[in-house]
Amino acid sequence: MVTLVNTAPYFTRIPVNTRKTLLIGLDGVQFHCLHALALPNLSTLTLREAYTGGERGTRTEQATDSGPGWSTILTGVWVDQHAVGSNDDGESAWPSLFHQLHSDYPDALLVSIAAWGPINSQFFPGDTATLHHVVNNLSDDACVTAALAHLDAADFLFLQLDAPDAAGHRVGFGEDYFNAIQMADRQVGQLMEKVAQRQAQGENWLVIVTTDHGRAGVDGFDHGGQSMQERAAFIATNRPELLPASAPLPLTAIASLVLSHHSGA
Repeated sequence: MVTLVNTAPYFTRIPVNTRKTLLIGLDGVQFHCLHALALPNLSTLTLREAYTGGERGTRTEQATDSGPGWSTILTGVWVDQHAVGSNDDGESAWPSLFHQLHSDYPDALLVSIAAWGPINSQFFPGDTATLHHVVNNLSDDACVTAALAHLDAADFLFLQLDAPDAAGHRVGFGEDYFNAIQMADRQVGQLMEKVAQRQAQGENWLVIVTTDHGRAGVDGFDHGGQSMQERAAFIATNRPELLPASAPLPLTAIASLVLSHHSGA
């Protein structure tokens, strides 16, 4: 099912401040593949190793699946607090970036576009109901087209692209998977060009690209476990000075990076 929700025209907005964020999620991209492929757009960002899956052997340990992974990225907490332990669980028990930004900046134009619709409709239905624009269950190309249109005015835009993970489940670490990552890189480049246009108007943009989980074994078909490879993630950004010095970084760090950027902290 395709869901499009638009509660205000994307071409009208009330200026909030000059601090903006583009958060791009590339589903199921293996960290080591970023070094093995030619990715000219991602290579313009500072790439840092990160991890998902919580802290092993503690109540924070969570499956390296999309539901828990995107919930962590968008809330800044692990499963012991957001309570999304699988792709079948319901609404997050912890407020998301959508909620926090709307609460702090009620006039901000906030957008969430997810090729994998459960992020918006299943895990954060209450929080995304407050957004100006919500797009679910479109192809990656259509999601990028929507994002490019909404980037003309957005103060915060989250975009999730699903093709790399779909290819991984279909062929594992094969040509289709690598091609999907390279296509995602080209799409990142399109989005960064739009951000550059906004920056030329004096706006202060934070761009973050990340993933929700790695892949299992030598073939890369699956994920969900606690192997180092499945836990491997990344954070790429145009603002490396905002990243903590420690590495690898937990994916819980992303939400605080966004909130700190918008507050000027």
